[in-house]
Amino acid sequence: MPRSTNDAIEAYDPVEDRSFIFVYGAEARASIDYVRPRGLNPKAVYSVNFLEVEHSYITTGQDLMQNGIPVIIHPEMAEVVAITPR
Repeated sequence: MPRSTNDAIEAYDPVEDRSFIFVYGAEARASIDYVRPRGLNPKAVYSVNFLEVEHSYITTGQDLMQNGIPVIIHPEMAEVVAITPR
């Protein structure tokens, strides 16, 4: 499987235990990439919300860090993923 050319950067706030991930599309067409946040509490439950795609779900910190978050990325666009504790 070819490596993605999309890019992502995470901003994590350890005091609030929340994270924002900015995912930038560099592919020629829409693609799905998995981003894996860092620093979350593995036992905590988080709400995952997307800015561009109306979708959200709830899961554990361990699931997010181990399995990642599937993000639909459109060319020359950015998706913002907000991860907040429940």
